[in-house]
Amino acid sequence: MNGTHPPALSGIEPIYIEQDNRPYMVGERTNVLGSRKFKRLIVEGKYEEASEIARAQVKNGAHIVDVCVQDPDREESEDMVKFLELVVKKLRFLS
Repeated sequence: MNGTHPPALSGIEPIYIEQDNRPYMVGERTNVLGSRKFKRLIVEGKYEEASEIARAQVKNGAHIVDVCVQDPDREESEDMVKFLELVVKKLRFLS
């Protein structure tokens, strides 16, 4: 491949986007802009419960989990760190 690789997504492990591996299922329930339940859990600081949403998506076939905690009324970077620490631990056991 001359030092190049197909397009990739970063995460716990890289996912290389290749024709042979399609389709890719994307879990989109971990987005505060699209899920009221997820937003409520993040706002309430219930990161453990919120991380279960990501875990359930992977158990149900998602290859990729789209995470968005964008909220101008909150400290987004703090929410992201707290949420991802839990998600990474849970999802490592599933892979």
